[in-house]
Amino acid sequence: MAILPHVARSVKAECILNCKDILGEVPVWDPEGDRIWWLDVSRASLQSLEMSTGRHEVRQLPGKTVGGWAPRKGGGAVVALDSGLHRYGFERVGALIAEIPPPESQATHRVNEAAVDCLGRLWIGTMERSGESPTGGIHLLDPAGTIRNVRGGLLIPNGICFDPSYTTVYFADSRRRTIWAQELDPIEGGLGAQRRFHDFYGIPGMPDGAAIDVEGCLWIACFGGWRVVRIDPTGRVDLSVELPVEKVTSVAFGGSDMRTLFITTASGKLTEHQLAEQPLAGALFAVHSPVSGFIQPPFAG
Repeated sequence: MAILPHVARSVKAECILNCKDILGEVPVWDPEGDRIWWLDVSRASLQSLEMSTGRHEVRQLPGKTVGGWAPRKGGGAVVALDSGLHRYGFERVGALIAEIPPPESQATHRVNEAAVDCLGRLWIGTMERSGESPTGGIHLLDPAGTIRNVRGGLLIPNGICFDPSYTTVYFADSRRRTIWAQELDPIEGGLGAQRRFHDFYGIPGMPDGAAIDVEGCLWIACFGGWRVVRIDPTGRVDLSVELPVEKVTSVAFGGSDMRTLFITTASGKLTEHQLAEQPLAGALFAVHSPVSGFIQPPFAG
């Protein structure tokens, strides 16, 4: 495991469920159900873990993969399947909401990320399936069903999240090891100037899924880096959360006080030797945070 230099604090995450996901992703906290939801992208499944009982449920979705999801304000969820974004009632898949990626590129592209802002809009990252072509992007779906592309030229978009005032949206291009910050109008939803927030060249792994805490610090999973790091608003890494697995994929705050950081991981494409050395690869982890985070708003469409 690589050592991260110049970090003031380091803590260790604990396994709370050895679910052996191939590609765990997109964790979302459900305060009413006292549970954490997340995906196994490669198994096209939506999972939940009820914290008070330890009950683990797996809901199988149609298709080969599921790229993203978000709860809906009217109940149920929206899920990104191979055929596009669909409503989902937790029992069956419903109507098609939007064809993202568009039909002509669904064979070569897929959804890779999803997040909801304070206006109830769904931000969706798409990527070329191999992650080698800069034809990925970020799309914005408003509650009325209008879609627009807000960023193109990406290899693997990831880590879409918002600062506490919703005046900045963050996103990563994993393969380029870069996190971007872009001005956001929280009332009208318009986008402004964009800047490079952090380069990952001093951090092991690539930037993956992310969440923001109440101090405006970004917690981001390091895929291939055995850790999650906390980056303050100036771009300084001030905390490292270490895991016993290499492929750390995404994070979300939850728990009764919103101070539990849930962490998804992956086991896909590890060799037999690596799996033997990492028996918790693909597990769900958690760590207590010194500060609280936020509950993701539901999609309003």
